[in-house]
Amino acid sequence: MSQTADIDSYKKIVRLSDEELTSLWEEYLENKSDKTLRDKLIVQYIYLARYVVGRIKVNLPASFSFEDIVSFGIEGLIDAIEKYHPNKGAKFESYALMRIRGSI
Repeated sequence: MSQTADIDSYKKIVRLSDEELTSLWEEYLENKSDKTLRDKLIVQYIYLARYVVGRIKVNLPASFSFEDIVSFGIEGLIDAIEKYHPNKGAKFESYALMRIRGSI
């Protein structure tokens, strides 16, 4: 897949409002076995993985594949969603950025 096609598909993501996102999180936290809810969260936060990849790839050797870096970032995002606990006091975005960077 070319990076141009990747950017075009990224633009098609419909962002949820804050209220809708809060509701989605509440549903997911009640039933973490529902992969459909998890997948909706992944789509909503995929921009975090893209942000981290964009910042990190300039410091990596050219031998690293862009697709590999992105896949590691998405694995970190999935891990962050599955392990996030809002009662710990951290914003999800802050927590996820660290998990994504760590997985890359």
